Amino acid sequence: LPILGQLTDVASGIMDYLYDNLEGAQVYENSELIKRDVYVEFNHFKEKLAYSDFTTQHFNNYLVAMTYGYYIGDFYNNGKSVSTYIKGENINSIDDLLQRSIVTPNDKVRKIGDFTKAEMKPARSLIMRVNNAQVSSLYVEAPEGIPMGRFVKELKSHIADYMSSHGVSGVAVQYRGSTNDMGSFLSDFSKIFLLSVVILFGLLWWFTQSTWASVVVMLSLPISIAGGLLSLYLFGLVRPQNLDMITIIGFIMLMGLVINNGLILVYSFKSKIEEGLSKFESLLASFSHRKRAILLSTITSILGMLPLLSPATTSAEVYQGLAVVIIGGMITNITLGLLTVVSLLYVFDVKSKRPEKTI
Repeated sequence: LPILGQLTDVASGIMDYLYDNLEGAQVYENSELIKRDVYVEFNHFKEKLAYSDFTTQHFNNYLVAMTYGYYIGDFYNNGKSVSTYIKGENINSIDDLLQRSIVTPNDKVRKIGDFTKAEMKPARSLIMRVNNAQVSSLYVEAPEGIPMGRFVKELKSHIADYMSSHGVSGVAVQYRGSTNDMGSFLSDFSKIFLLSVVILFGLLWWFTQSTWASVVVMLSLPISIAGGLLSLYLFGLVRPQNLDMITIIGFIMLMGLVINNGLILVYSFKSKIEEGLSKFESLLASFSHRKRAILLSTITSILGMLPLLSPATTSAEVYQGLAVVIIGGMITNITLGLLTVVSLLYVFDVKSKRPEKTI
């Protein structure tokens, strides 16, 4: 395995290479690539410590007490817990520390410098580890307006070119962050999506007491989702937009809105059927009675999303995908989606399974 110095050299080279070749991208060091901090290294004279009846741990406790402060426990003052430390006077320099006097276990006064020597050395304040292995980490931010998928491909290509042209071997490169999170999110989302469909179907059946009515309402979902995907694609031709996490959450919101419209129509249709009207008459009456509720639900959903499409809106680039999905999905639902529901209502029997009461 490469040592940390080799890793930081490779990471520094990659960072400079990306600065030169990824126009508009922001590249930062996520772990320190150069030594900025210092630490004090103590080398004890073990024979002198033993002669004065000091153990290494005992002497180290003295050093802690003279510098940071030695913790001796929590004590209570007026019902409040107070952490208590023993600490010497402030240290001005290493020489000042080494000249401080202490009482040894054999009751003699000696200077700290009699038992140890100290040296200041440069050190990294943060050493990152993954699976107990030291790593160097870079943070790369994509230029504004470039889809993440395309940017990641370019990033991997440039890093591969650097590794090849500089003969780097024995160094593994892993990509984390939004790309890695997106893969995990999609995996979890697919499970949540299937569970949501099952729960929605169960609620629809409980509400309508009809399997076919529930199926008819659920069949409007894929049509509306397809409309959301199509609108996302068309919007991407004008303004770059990825299928990111926020956009995918828009599909979950779309499911609830679509189910609401379908349920309003189906429930009204069932009521008219139970009143003795024919299927055609029930469809006409349902549209006549419930069109205002369906149109208002659709229009308010669309108008509520329109401000997110404005470039002047704060964080518009984050939420515009969600808005596009809902707007496109609702427009598709009010046309093709409900047309499908109407066609299926006319073809299938959606009467409820409630037992008829007898007098």
